Amino acid sequence: MDGFGTSGLDGERGAEEPPPFAWTRRLATPRPRPAGGLPARAMRLVDALRRHHAPTADHSLRVATILLAAWRLDPDRRLDAETVAAAGLLHDAGKLNLPLAILDGQRPLEAAERQEVARHPQAGASLLRALGFPGAVCDAALTHHERWDGAGYPLGLAGTEIPWIGRLTAVADSFVAMIEPGRRYRAPRRAKEALEEIARCSGRQFDPEAVRLLRAALGDPCAVRDAPRPEDGEGEALAAVLAGIPRAIWA
Repeated sequence: MDGFGTSGLDGERGAEEPPPFAWTRRLATPRPRPAGGLPARAMRLVDALRRHHAPTADHSLRVATILLAAWRLDPDRRLDAETVAAAGLLHDAGKLNLPLAILDGQRPLEAAERQEVARHPQAGASLLRALGFPGAVCDAALTHHERWDGAGYPLGLAGTEIPWIGRLTAVADSFVAMIEPGRRYRAPRRAKEALEEIARCSGRQFDPEAVRLLRAALGDPCAVRDAPRPEDGEGEALAAVLAGIPRAIWA
C-alpha cells in the first residue's frame, strides 16, 4: 500500500480531521504553487513553524537530515530526494495548531491536552494537502505515529498498511527525539543508546526494514562511537551524531 495519498487513508478509515486554527486556515487556502521547488516551499512552511515554536522547527530539520541519510541506502529509492526531504521537514506541520502552553508546558498534560496533541498528524496532513504538497509528504505527516504492530495513532494502521515514508519517518523521528536536548520528560540519550532502543522496538513499534536503513545510515563508527550527550553542547553533539551523513539538499 505504499505511495497512496493521504486522502485515500482518510477515506478508508473515516478519520475526522480537526479544523485548523483561524490563522492556519489562511495558510491552508488553496493557491498556485509558489516558485522555488519543493524544498523551498517546505522551508517556507518550516519558517512559519519556527516563528510559532523554534524547537519543533529545529527537530524537523534534524529529522529531515536523518531521513535523507536512511533513504539514500534504500536500494529501491521509492521516492525522490526532494520529496523525502520535504516529508522530514513537514512531518510535524500539524503542531502549528498546538498552543505554546502545550508545546512548552512543564507540567503533565491533562487528558484533553493529550487528545489535542494526538490530533496533530491529521491536522498536518490536512494542511499539507490543502497547500498542494505531494501525497507522500502528507502521508508522512499523517502516519509517523503509527506503529508496525497496529497500536499507533491516529488510524491504527499496521505493517505495510502504513505508507513506506511514514514507516521511515517514524524511525527517524524517534531517534532524533531520543538524542536531542530540551525534552521535558526525559534526558537525552547517547546516539548508540538510541540506536539500541530503536533496534529493540523493531518488529513491534517499527518496520524492521526501516530500522535496518537507519542503523546502516548511522553505522559509521565516527558517527556513533562515544558521541557526547547533547547537553554537553548541542552543536558539538549533533555534529558528532551526524558525522559523515550527506548534507540536506537545500544547504
